[in-house]
Amino acid sequence: MINHKNTLPRMRTLPQAAQELGVPLFALRNWVKGGQLPAVYAGRKAFIDLDNLISFLRGEQSDEH
Repeated sequence: MINHKNTLPRMRTLPQAAQELGVPLFALRNWVKGGQLPAVYAGRKAFIDLDNLISFLRGEQSDEH
């Protein structure tokens, strides 16, 4: 698991994260909507921590769950 205590989170919008990691955008939206992947909202725009997404894709548990 990645230690976030001494680092700033690498926040990305869903389209940015999808492009950066080659993950389908609809899958990210479904994971956030289903509560499987934590997101922070600024208005209607969702931001996710890139390190949490990488851990999620590896099948690791997130610190926030």
